[in-house]
Amino acid sequence: MVQRLSGTRENLFDRLFRGSMAGFLYLHAVSMVGIAAAMGYVWRRGKAALDPITRNSLWVLSGLLVLSSLFAYDRGEAFLQLIHFLPFFLLFAVLPYFFRSTERLALLTTDWVIATIPINLYACLEAALKADSLPRSLRRIPVVRWVRSAPHAGRAMMMFNHPNSVAVYLVVILALGLGVLYYQTVRDQKDGDPKERQSGDVKRSPSLRQKLLYVGTYSTLLGIFSSGSRNGLLIAVLLILVFSVINRSNRVVLTAGLVSLGGMVAGAIAFGVGGRSISLNWLGDSRLRIWRIAGGMIQERPWLGWGLGNFKFLYVDRLLNQFPQCEAQREVYRVIPVECADASHPHNFWLLLTSEAGFLVAIGFTLFIGWLCFRAGRAIVLRCRQRRIVSGKSEDVEKGGEALLTGYLLAVLAFSLFSLFDVTYHDIRVNLINWVALGGMYALTSKIGSS
Repeated sequence: MVQRLSGTRENLFDRLFRGSMAGFLYLHAVSMVGIAAAMGYVWRRGKAALDPITRNSLWVLSGLLVLSSLFAYDRGEAFLQLIHFLPFFLLFAVLPYFFRSTERLALLTTDWVIATIPINLYACLEAALKADSLPRSLRRIPVVRWVRSAPHAGRAMMMFNHPNSVAVYLVVILALGLGVLYYQTVRDQKDGDPKERQSGDVKRSPSLRQKLLYVGTYSTLLGIFSSGSRNGLLIAVLLILVFSVINRSNRVVLTAGLVSLGGMVAGAIAFGVGGRSISLNWLGDSRLRIWRIAGGMIQERPWLGWGLGNFKFLYVDRLLNQFPQCEAQREVYRVIPVECADASHPHNFWLLLTSEAGFLVAIGFTLFIGWLCFRAGRAIVLRCRQRRIVSGKSEDVEKGGEALLTGYLLAVLAFSLFSLFDVTYHDIRVNLINWVALGGMYALTSKIGSS
């Protein structure tokens, strides 16, 4: 009886975690309560388990972040900004429990992909209503006027705090969705009879959930394009190319990928991205200027930085030192010249982390993520080199895990690449999906390595 009650309670918290994660995109305040309750259950049962290197790395990073906050320019802001890091360290530690089988992780990932379908469709509508070409007769409609009153003309941002946050969230979802499709292809190949696969007699009609997975995966391209993020568009193109090559045995995935790729490129050439034309000088002088200011801040406090969240307090004075004429221009011009624009971050996560938390934290984060990616890449290579399928229960349960792991690895690489040109972790939805991608990669690597 005790075991049965324990199992029932465990299943309840599994369902609570799954439902909270699926609904986080739309009801994040409510979902946070469910995720916290599920995390509390796991911690109370003592089921969180990380290998010593990973566990100790998180402890060291936590200590360094607290130490940096103690010596911050504004300590109150620095300690407040720890909310973007420490709770997600705890979440990462319990994710292996919720991701305890490859099949279960594929199921959860499919939930997250399908959940993005409504926002991808709405993103197209929002971008269309915010376009400069919209007729004036439609602009006078109250709902349309309300949509157009949002910042970032021509770019969809929906419930996110910035269009770039939309882009990086959907880029991660795109990688995870393509990974699940690749995983299903590998499983189908292993489940079917070799003679039947060669003759092409094995044909299974896709279920509704399978169809929604396809729609959710490829509709992210609509959302990314509507966000007007050139970084997101470039990364999406790279993801489509990679998965089209490695999953070419699935003709549906290959065809959908190539058609989507052609559509995105044609749309970018014809209409630009977010109202901006494609240009080789897309970085712009303004971003390079911000990077120089961040570099100067790093030189002044290299080891512990100025404190999390303190960049925005220090940027303006340094900007005026470089451009003293900006003070007068702010009073003369209705639109502030680009060289005088304020900024809350340097549009580069690693520069922000180094300037705010110091070299020790930045190097620690780089080594932590790099170590997880190295382990994942090594596990994929070793598994792919195996020329025969080892019989046994673990192989039956975890078969195809390297395919799903490929999706998670590319998702981590995608948001890491995006972080070179923007900072989006302040949006809790983006931060969550990034840590979930890291947690899924870690859990799958452990399973493949031990099978």
